[in-house]
Amino acid sequence: MTLLTNNIFVNIITFMNVKTPSPSMQCVPKPDLAVLQESAEKACALLKVLANVDRLVLMCRLAQGEFCVGELEEDLGIRQPTLSQQLTVLRAEGLVDTRRQGKNIYYRLISEDAEAVMQVLHGRLCGAAMPTSMPASPASPQRKVRNKP
Repeated sequence: MTLLTNNIFVNIITFMNVKTPSPSMQCVPKPDLAVLQESAEKACALLKVLANVDRLVLMCRLAQGEFCVGELEEDLGIRQPTLSQQLTVLRAEGLVDTRRQGKNIYYRLISEDAEAVMQVLHGRLCGAAMPTSMPASPASPQRKVRNKP
């Protein structure tokens, strides 16, 4: 593993709140192998979908909010046939959803797992390309905090 890959992996584990055992622990319980393998299969499926430059760029943009196809084409420089093909893949995998308004179709990120991965990638690698911070997407709306009287 390269240093960059290792750092990304550590950030993903940290973001997903995976607890690492402390050296002082004498007995570490064994993981539930079936659950661990199921989780690994889900992670592999997500990473496989994201392992395409056009889809990854689309996911970076959609992590910032909802956009119509024309905006995505203009903002990202992805030609319409390729854009439609990649959006179809993302939709079929349950990472994005659409809504229609008049003649426009709007796409938005809906997968919480994909959003978590995109936040880590954005923070580690994409910050310079997209200098504004990523707002919470519809997949994880921001919670309103009440001020105590």
